[in-house]
Amino acid sequence: MAGFLVVLILYQGWMILPREGEERLKYKPVLPDVFIILISVLLVLNIMTRGNMNVYQSAKVCTALMMYLLGRMAYKRAGESTSFLAVSSYIVIYVNVIIRFVNLGYPGFFEMSATDNGMYYYGTDLAYAMLTGLIFVGMYGKNNILKFFTIFVVCPFMILSCVTGVQHILMWVVYVILFLFMSERAVKRRKFTDFLLPFMILLMLATIVILNIPAFTGDESNILIDIFNHLKISTENFVRRYAGWTDIMNEISSSDSILLKVFGVGNATDKNVSSLYIGIIYSLGYVGLVMFFLFIISIAGYAVKIYDRRTYYVTVMLAVLFLGTGINVFTIGFTQMSWFPLLYAGMVVGAANNADK
Repeated sequence: MAGFLVVLILYQGWMILPREGEERLKYKPVLPDVFIILISVLLVLNIMTRGNMNVYQSAKVCTALMMYLLGRMAYKRAGESTSFLAVSSYIVIYVNVIIRFVNLGYPGFFEMSATDNGMYYYGTDLAYAMLTGLIFVGMYGKNNILKFFTIFVVCPFMILSCVTGVQHILMWVVYVILFLFMSERAVKRRKFTDFLLPFMILLMLATIVILNIPAFTGDESNILIDIFNHLKISTENFVRRYAGWTDIMNEISSSDSILLKVFGVGNATDKNVSSLYIGIIYSLGYVGLVMFFLFIISIAGYAVKIYDRRTYYVTVMLAVLFLGTGINVFTIGFTQMSWFPLLYAGMVVGAANNADK
């Protein structure tokens, strides 16, 4: 897959080269490009200087950053192929439904507490796949009974049957955004929803900060955890990660080198770092984390400029899914979780940057 990605980038680079009689190719770097380049440089230096590197996992992180480049270069072609995303999502969803039925039979198939993860190793991976499929089928699938049955019956059943509290919350967030998309199409006004992505990003970042405070303080009490528990939303998979996060933060703080604290003390791909944000601090330091947040915020600024509302809303939902799951999963280290969000990030920057050309 990584090799095919490189081929696609090279091919698209050749396709956009100016032909005879055409103007020279003009490229003007924008803020998201600058941040992604700086993050890539830090990542390469990290790979070159850290020992005991997990080459396979590190390569997957690199391909995620390459997906941004592909989206930046091929935003028009990617936007023309969205119907295939809906078809492939149908395949993924129903193959996992069939596997669940084969493994559990009747009536086990309908038991919500059953721990069958279909084609995936963990319930989080299965829930993430179902949520991604829900987004693509909901936004790009043809309006028919199968579509609505899939996004309102099959997907929520498969997600809620997974032992993963974060995806349960994110599912309802995705439904709210889908409702806003349908409402906008009905009233044909976009002033309010133009602020949706920046608001969702800021809300997500605030949630991330609050949920990660115990990793810095060592105190596992947290107001959001208490709220989730009161709402009967499982937080067990999340809370049990606090001890590991605290150990990592202690390792960072105990370093004698200020430079390592600022730019990272180790390689997150070689540790079981169950958090995108703790993993970035460990690998790229606080400088890397700041650049990552600035990259996300700059993407939000470009997304509101694009004309294609489907792409805008899909970007919103993929960003929420990627950042939200990143609270307790190193999402950028998994191609299933990182490729589409980074691809769409590149697409909105490419589309917004060329809107007036």
